[in-house]
Parts: sequence; structure tokens; C-alpha cells
Amino acid sequence: MTTMRCPLLLLALLAACAAPVASGPARKDVEAAQASLTADELLAHMRVLASDEFEGRGPGTPGDTRTVDYLVRQFKRHGLAPGNPDGSY
Repeated sequence: MTTMRCPLLLLALLAACAAPVASGPARKDVEAAQASLTADELLAHMRVLASDEFEGRGPGTPGDTRTVDYLVRQFKRHGLAPGNPDGSY
């Protein structure tokens, strides 16, 4: 399970973006997020995370560190704020 957590995190994030919202400004934000996602971009992220460079992403390994760093860069690139109480992603 631990080797799957990062791709699953990405898929959960995408599912959250696709979840229906009542209406108003929040709905427009969701629609904008959905419109910004492309199959090619998602495939590119999957290829990066599945590459040998990430060494299986086992906890406490260099591959895990690379994966977290990659995801944090992507979150920042898309303007997402940290959500943990200590200010981390």
C-alpha cells in the first residue's frame, strides 16, 4: 500500500477537483480546475512518478523524498496552499 500512496494521492486530488459543487464562485473554481487538466498532463505526471528515478517510493527512501518534493512543486505550481497544521503539504 505504501508504494501506491503518492499516485493514489494524485488521483484523490483529481477526484476532488471533479466532485460536484453546489453553485456560485466555488463551482467556477472547480470548472476552471477541471478545464486545466488534460489527459496528456496526467499521463506525464504518472510517467514521472512511475519512473525508475523514484525507486518505488518506499517510505523513508530517496524515492519517497523525490516523490514528496515533486508533489509539493506541483501543488505550488498550481497555487495550492499547505494544509497541515505545521504549514507543510
